[in-house]
Amino acid sequence: MVHVGDYEKAKDYYRMYLSCKEPPRYTDGLASIAQLCEIQGDYAGAIHAIQEEIQVLATDWGATAGETVDQHYRNIARLEKLLK
Repeated sequence: MVHVGDYEKAKDYYRMYLSCKEPPRYTDGLASIAQLCEIQGDYAGAIHAIQEEIQVLATDWGATAGETVDQHYRNIARLEKLLK
């Protein structure tokens, strides 16, 4: 869907995959949603998707600290500046 420019449908498919997958889930779909939201200028949506990534990392993988998580917080801070 991304290749044909239907970003909304692509985001729906990524969310569908995430809801069907049993833990531990991979965060690739959420990362893709965040990227698509940013491309569309939906910085709040991108932040929300990244926050969901952080939650999945914590609940499914036990990752709550370190570079794996810190990079997401840096990305949120960068996007928050774009909201202003």
